[in-house]
Amino acid sequence: MLVERYVSHADLGEQGGRRLLAWCRAQGADSFTFTVVGTPPDLERDAALIEAPLEPYRIPTTNVRAIPDGEPGSKWTRVSVLWELNDTTEAVLFGCFPHGLLTVTPARGSWCEDPCLFRGDELMLGVVSHENVGVLRIHAREQLALDQSELPYRLDSEWVGY
Repeated sequence: MLVERYVSHADLGEQGGRRLLAWCRAQGADSFTFTVVGTPPDLERDAALIEAPLEPYRIPTTNVRAIPDGEPGSKWTRVSVLWELNDTTEAVLFGCFPHGLLTVTPARGSWCEDPCLFRGDELMLGVVSHENVGVLRIHAREQLALDQSELPYRLDSEWVGY
């Protein structure tokens, strides 16, 4: 059974976002995606530059749970590009989110938003960057490990639903 715990940049800060990602990896998070936001024609060029260092770690295109279109427990999916989550790609991911995993840094041209971590084909962490919040979807048996990590979380959120 999956339970949802809500995380925020206000509670975690930049370093807490790094700790959260490390905790997710320790629990089995193995891939990720994010959205590159901008306007054409810069968007295509910028997205290619942002994603270039990740290409060697690209996982074949797959269907993932629709975000945020699917209701909890729904079978709605969307096609998404996923990348393997490892030490190299983690560094690239944090380069895309220089002020913290749960933040957005709009820039001239294009920028990254809404990172999502997956464990197998299941969404583990979904972030709504412009709200600086995310939902952590964990197995109930992982609750003790989350508490022991001392990562702050909340039991509810008025803004995030995955």
